[in-house]
Amino acid sequence: MIRTRIVQNFFLSVITTLSLLLLYCGDKSDPTQPVPAPTVSITSPGAGDTLSGTIQISSAVSNATQVKFYCDGSEIGTDNNSPFTISWNSASVSDGSHNLKVKAEGDGGSAEAQVQVIISNGQTGVVVTISPDTVTVQIGQTQQFTALVTGTSNTAVSWSVLEGDSWGTISNSGLYTTPTILPSPAVATIKATSVADPAKNAIATVTLVGTGGTSPELVKLCQESFNAGYEVADLGDESVNLAAEAVWGASELNGNNLTLSGTLTQTAQGSDIWTYNPNPSNKLVVIFAGGPTIELTFTTFNGYLNGTWEDFTEQHNLNFRIFIQGQTDLQVQSQSGFVIANPKSPGPSSFVPAWNREWQRVLSGTTLYEGEMLTLNITHTGTEYGSIEPGWTQLIHNENYGGTVSSPSFQINISQYSYSSRTHNSNAGIHVLNGQLTNNSSATLNGVTYQYQNAHAAWAAGSSLNDPGAFNIVIDTNYWGAQGVMLKDGQPFGTVQFTGPVVANAYGGPDLVLHLNTGEDIFLHTLVPWP
Repeated sequence: MIRTRIVQNFFLSVITTLSLLLLYCGDKSDPTQPVPAPTVSITSPGAGDTLSGTIQISSAVSNATQVKFYCDGSEIGTDNNSPFTISWNSASVSDGSHNLKVKAEGDGGSAEAQVQVIISNGQTGVVVTISPDTVTVQIGQTQQFTALVTGTSNTAVSWSVLEGDSWGTISNSGLYTTPTILPSPAVATIKATSVADPAKNAIATVTLVGTGGTSPELVKLCQESFNAGYEVADLGDESVNLAAEAVWGASELNGNNLTLSGTLTQTAQGSDIWTYNPNPSNKLVVIFAGGPTIELTFTTFNGYLNGTWEDFTEQHNLNFRIFIQGQTDLQVQSQSGFVIANPKSPGPSSFVPAWNREWQRVLSGTTLYEGEMLTLNITHTGTEYGSIEPGWTQLIHNENYGGTVSSPSFQINISQYSYSSRTHNSNAGIHVLNGQLTNNSSATLNGVTYQYQNAHAAWAAGSSLNDPGAFNIVIDTNYWGAQGVMLKDGQPFGTVQFTGPVVANAYGGPDLVLHLNTGEDIFLHTLVPWP
């Protein structure tokens, strides 16, 4: 039966098409991230909204099993089921500006999103206001904040930076000092809490920019042009997964006959129970309780139909349209199949894979992202080689990504390659990941062209015996390397490098960054995650 996860993951992939973190769906997806990375955004309320009474706080989340909700750093609720929404009584805090934050947690770590809102319930008592409440500060600079406390004779406050020291520090007098490296996201939240009544506080938002005045828009563009191909490829994976599982679910409810049309309806939010109706006859409609209605229109649906829907995703010829009203209109063409390998030859020096799968996937159309309609035209090709022997396995991916992602404000021309090799040797207790990324993508923003030139990273990671899939230990330091540059209208703009030295056997390695000529670092990719 069709599962909630597939529909939810597809919808969330759409709305986070160019998010800064990659989706990862097991060994058949992104080969560069051994651990799934959550993504999250707040869908309601919006930034600057005035709120009163009991409200709903809603989030869009992927690759997470739990979402925690916060107001000004204090936890106000937890939800373990999609669509990750809580009810909250806004009268539990004082009137004025407050920060709402959601934190999505999963096996691959956590992700956060926040908005600043105004609470107005006509309350009396202690009230805290902070000035300025929004400000832009360059890396390496300071900003003085002041707090006004009314309703009590004790006007003292305690200061904090909600995101932690990586986003800067603040003194007891309210003097904020920025970090030395531009964080991601480049936004810090300052909190002033009343000493007389710790339940009362106010927050301010700091937008951080580089010493060269690098805007958040440019930081984001540098990150997205490095990762866009991998992320849109994940959207293609989820599209095929959705189509396959929806057809399998409809077919099961329709007498186990191959069913490419009708309506699947989820009976309740988070439920794995669905109903089927044979109408309409020209497309398959998937209605997600409390979420999107997704229309699938198939032109071609051929492949291996005698197994599970997962088997079909590896052996198929598909051409279909995915449509979400006002959100997404994508055409997906996907071919995947196994190439017959030669019989295995004896001896370790004559390795022949037990299987060899090749695929090509083309995504074209539009999808809405952060208020802009993106136009996608992406081709993703790849090969998967696998071998299983007594006590060990090996899986190798080679993948290429090309095409364009454009909007009214920017365009990214994608030229990316990735490689990964995973080896598990249970006899020797060895679990190794070797990864490589190569990028020659370019992007245009406000008439200026930014291009990665021979950007390349290679890394090696191992796992402990009790966590063989983590790949969070640095190994084989000689394999590691980072090189390449970014050009701005043909002139050097920055270099691709690691954030620090590569230390053998360390848990968690240096990240990959774009080091600008102005001295600031822009985060690009986590290679070996921290435990």
